[in-house]
Amino acid sequence: MQRFQESDINFTLAPSWVVRKYDDHTFFRGLSGFGLKGVDFIALLPDGRLGLIEVKNYHPRPDKVNGTVHPIKRKKAADLAKNLDQKYHDTLRAIRVVGRYYRTKWFYRWRFQLLYPFERLANSDLYFWKEASRRADGPIPVVIILWLETPKAAKKYRGKIYAYLSSRLEPEEGQLLLGGNGFSPLPGISAHRINKAK
Repeated sequence: MQRFQESDINFTLAPSWVVRKYDDHTFFRGLSGFGLKGVDFIALLPDGRLGLIEVKNYHPRPDKVNGTVHPIKRKKAADLAKNLDQKYHDTLRAIRVVGRYYRTKWFYRWRFQLLYPFERLANSDLYFWKEASRRADGPIPVVIILWLETPKAAKKYRGKIYAYLSSRLEPEEGQLLLGGNGFSPLPGISAHRINKAK
């Protein structure tokens, strides 16, 4: 199993998911200098789709030093949806830029053609980005997973976020899935919060 941490949430993903923590990746750090935003994770899903995962945790969290609980201020649903929509489109743009970079460099073209089976088995960065680029431009819609952890009282907020985001996406652009609060929208991914406020 693969394990990642984001926003005080521990994620466990099946080995069949090929995942990169995008906002920590060298490519994101380079492209963010041009004003591009990015989602938290990019995944090659086992069913052949490309997954973009954004994590938001709006539960109060204790300070790691003194234990003081800090409430998390939520953005307005419409503002958050607009921000997430930009992250989604910017991430797709970045994936295509990286894919084009690998396609235009003769060394990477040669290496990929010669060593493709090994690159795939090793889930190398070269394989990951070329495959992500192929899926981004393919006929199958991208899967956008918003992992939203909220207090129970914020049920309406979750609904508003989903409605706003859905209205911004064309059906051919992607499928929106909402996870969090104990619910996983796809097999192969699960999560639990850490540092819970008492």
